[in-house]
Formats: sequence, structure tokens, C-alpha cells
Amino acid sequence: MVVVCLSLISLSSHAQGNLSGIGALNSMTGAMQGFTRGMAENDARNAAIQQDREMCRSAMDPRLLPLTSECISSTTQRIILSTLNTSLEMDASNGVRAWANNEKGSSGYIVMKGDSSSRYGQSCRNFEILFDFEGERKSTVGTACRGSSGGWNWL
Repeated sequence: MVVVCLSLISLSSHAQGNLSGIGALNSMTGAMQGFTRGMAENDARNAAIQQDREMCRSAMDPRLLPLTSECISSTTQRIILSTLNTSLEMDASNGVRAWANNEKGSSGYIVMKGDSSSRYGQSCRNFEILFDFEGERKSTVGTACRGSSGGWNWL
């Protein structure tokens, strides 16, 4: 919250004093109008940023939402999901695979947490996705099972 104090300008009975006081008052009024315009522009910018963030998050893969309160770029999402798919295909049940998007300053790991099977007899793998962004680390866990087409389906 910004508090602005205006001091009262006492106008003297002399004409020059009156003109000087009125000039100062007009100057302060102009400054206040500029300040108010600046605040309105700042509010509009903040609203646009928030709207962009919400639109980005609504376009994110919902399985990645627990990783961050911020938006994860589509490029970073593709990197994470590609690394996960590679880990599911190639890594042992407790393998670790790093991923990074150097353009966005984000990185992390896919940590395989063991094999299991679904109630339908499908081969499944448990995993954890670690996400580091601007010094903050988040994670989410999941399970993917091999589908009838041979690909992995994240449950």
C-alpha cells in the first residue's frame, strides 16, 4: 500500500506568493495524476501477467501441475515427459535420469522407484519427478503401466 501525503500550501496575501503557491499546487496535482496513471498501468500489467500465468497453467499437462506454482513452458514439459518415457523404457527399476531446459533455468531428475503390476496384470513402473527451478525443488510421484499398444500410460 502506498500512502501519499500532501502538505498544505499556505497562500500569502501577496500576489507573487499566491502565484507561487498555486504553481506548487498545480505541480503537485500533476505529479499525483502521473502517480495515479502509473499505478493503474502497473495494475493492468499485473493483471495481464496473472492472466498469462493462468492460461499457461491451464494448458499444462495436468500431471505436472504439482511440480510448481509457476507455469512450466511447453518445451520444459516435452523435455520432462520425453525423459520420463526414456526412463520407463530403458532404466532399471531404481535408475535415475537427469533432464534440463537451460533456456528456462529448470532441471531435475526422473527417479525410478520400482516395478509393480496392475490389477489387470499389466507391467507397471513407479517413478518420481524432481523439478528444480530458481532454487526451489518440488516433486511428484506416479505410476505408468505398459499399454496393449506397447507404450506407457501414466496413471
